[in-house]
Amino acid sequence: MVAGSVTRPPPKQRRSPRFPFDSLLRVTLFPLAEGTGLWGRSIDLCREGIGLTVAAELTPEELVAVQIPLATDKQETVSASVRYCNQGRCGFEFVNLDEQQREAIQVACEKLRKTSGLS
Repeated sequence: MVAGSVTRPPPKQRRSPRFPFDSLLRVTLFPLAEGTGLWGRSIDLCREGIGLTVAAELTPEELVAVQIPLATDKQETVSASVRYCNQGRCGFEFVNLDEQQREAIQVACEKLRKTSGLS
């Protein structure tokens, strides 16, 4: 984590549509150590990643674990890589998802698509 760093902006082209997704969630930095967790607020979600605001500047390519409330009764913890971070607004790409995690994210995106009116 580098305080005050400015990193590259989000890419212009997306591989899949992003859907508005507003939720409080927990981001844990690797290597897992005491006090490495941050609270963040999600901005949007897609099959490949999630946009968040966090109270820190994270370094691109830094690995984190993100606890995402995809269902009302369950938090899904997934690994992600920081793609960009600028003034606390960060984009994360999911990495090493298992089939169950991929399916849970896909189902959540489909629900968000229907409720947002986006296609």
